[in-house]
Amino acid sequence: MTKMAAVARELKDALDGLPVHSKNLAAYFRNHGTKNRRNSSELTELDDQLKAALPDMPKSQKAAVHGIENPTEGMTVYRIFGEAQDDIGGLERGSRPFGESWTPVDPRHSSDFRWDAGLPDENPGRFFVEGILRRPSHVTEVRPALPLDGNPGGWPEYLIRDAGDAVEIRSVGGVNQPWSRSPGDWTP
Repeated sequence: MTKMAAVARELKDALDGLPVHSKNLAAYFRNHGTKNRRNSSELTELDDQLKAALPDMPKSQKAAVHGIENPTEGMTVYRIFGEAQDDIGGLERGSRPFGESWTPVDPRHSSDFRWDAGLPDENPGRFFVEGILRRPSHVTEVRPALPLDGNPGGWPEYLIRDAGDAVEIRSVGGVNQPWSRSPGDWTP
């Protein structure tokens, strides 16, 4: 058993029978990563091993375990996105409006959504989309957001397959927060 697998098994054993709230799980990853000087890829590996150690559960049970609202038809979901281009207008990178990562919790409730949601560096976070979930069967995963690029994550996250078909857009707008990045702040 690898050292990472041993850590995942230890965590699974400690959590057996206890409800796990997403903030608690995020705090574990943050503390474990800081204490052991882990990078985000190692934390993702740890999360993958933890998932392998836990039994496969239906989405509604996973939602309850993580303290995240179960996805239902008609609920409001949100996504933060943005793209960047190089100086000559090419090399589009970033996050597009209908990507997989969405949240049932309004990002405006976070003082630093980049930190809370584990946004990748290549997502400038310049725009938000608010929509209505029309096809909850397209939600493939309910979990706390994974840590990425130095951001610990933990914010409630839904992975929505074919979000363009599953979510009816209600509004789109700009984000002007300290955690979002202006066009000149980020280049691919």
